[in-house]
Amino acid sequence: MHVLIVGAGIAGLSCAFKLSESDAYTQGLLKVTVLEASGRVGGIIETDILNDCILESGPDSFITNKPYMLDLAARLGISKRIIPTEAKDRGAMVVSDGKLQKLPEGFTLLAPTKVLPFLQSPMLSWSGKIRALCEIFLPAKNMHSKMDESLADFVRRRFGRELFERLAQPMVAGIYVGDAEKLSASMTAERFVNFEQSAGSVIGGLMAEQNVSGGKTSSGNQSSLGVRYGLFCSFDRGMQFLVDTLVDKLKDAGVEILLNHPVKQIVESAGKWQVADIVADHIVLAVPAAVSARLIKDCAPELEQELGSIEAASSAVINMIIDWSDIGARLDAFGVVVPEVEMKKLGLSVIALSFASKKFSGRAPGDYLVLRAFVGGSKNSALLDRSDDELCALVIADLVKLIGYRKGAAPSFMNVRRWPNSMPQFHVGHRQLLARIESKLESYPHLGLAGASYRGVGLPECVNSGELCAEKILKAFTGRQLVV
Repeated sequence: MHVLIVGAGIAGLSCAFKLSESDAYTQGLLKVTVLEASGRVGGIIETDILNDCILESGPDSFITNKPYMLDLAARLGISKRIIPTEAKDRGAMVVSDGKLQKLPEGFTLLAPTKVLPFLQSPMLSWSGKIRALCEIFLPAKNMHSKMDESLADFVRRRFGRELFERLAQPMVAGIYVGDAEKLSASMTAERFVNFEQSAGSVIGGLMAEQNVSGGKTSSGNQSSLGVRYGLFCSFDRGMQFLVDTLVDKLKDAGVEILLNHPVKQIVESAGKWQVADIVADHIVLAVPAAVSARLIKDCAPELEQELGSIEAASSAVINMIIDWSDIGARLDAFGVVVPEVEMKKLGLSVIALSFASKKFSGRAPGDYLVLRAFVGGSKNSALLDRSDDELCALVIADLVKLIGYRKGAAPSFMNVRRWPNSMPQFHVGHRQLLARIESKLESYPHLGLAGASYRGVGLPECVNSGELCAEKILKAFTGRQLVV
């Protein structure tokens, strides 16, 4: 039985690897082919090493509260190459009135869990702080209607407008580069939405969770530190190491990976799938939903409409190597997020900054900082029409304002990596959309969908989506063998 996987990102490679581990594959009963339109594998994972600096143009880490990446690394035999974030300076800073302020201790993405540090923070007015802390006394929303709401509406309803604008909006924008007025609360802040329903309030649920865990996460790190930085890990030579290891294992197993093979059309006939001159029994589309919609428009038009409604945002990552002596501000965090209100007031272009060599050890020699700047996103897409040189100039100007970068100084290295339509936007109603997609997929038992467009943008979710497609194929194969 021939399985064709379209897309050699982490989801497609994980699907192929799961299939290659099966008894059916090792017995020669399965053939697996991976098609990739570009000239490289890995999708948005891309690591470069320059002058002893490790530069990530895509995701630089993965979260370990979901087991899928850890399990994959164990099966690949590279668990010992996983490294945690540095223990020092965990947390984020937020631009407030033009200054960098450390996120209050105990603030977790959308909500405070420690009263005193939150009250002492200068980022909100006293009225804003009191309104936010009143959340614990607010009644939970009646969810019998199962109606979704935007992330912005959820945060304003529970914590007030000021906390949303000053803290929640920039934190979420740093992850999804999206518009909180459109993003689904149940998809992008599911943990907090569930706390409202299970504990009666978000703050109450977070505090109860800390009491149960003794204030520690599953990794033994204090859970009050910002966005649970103790749960994030990478590989000692960057995220590309995972991709390279996967490819080596797949090639050793005889899986065919064809680069520079763009798919223009998929034809379905008599239970088979045809792409150019390749005919397969099963096909897995491990590409963005909009691409999948275009590929299946002739053979599954009712599915095309649903997939085509999943939007994606474009962004760019500017990597640079900076001499520490050229930085005037004290950078005692892993990065900076910038509220929209501050971007407008200060004329800034960056959504966020990441101090990559502070976040993970071994990323740069001691005299240098590897810094990543993020621009674009759904609300600032016009910036991406500018040239690389213009984007670099804008980022440098922002660094002068934000981290005291010395005027006239120049990074020893600087480059721009653009990611068009690479970040799925889970808009209000996305969960209901997924239900419709799954219902219509039942009519196509030999078609699988994998990747970040559906249930999560994190790397573990992408791995899991690919492996679930593989399990579906193996289950169908076993059923066919029993029938025969």
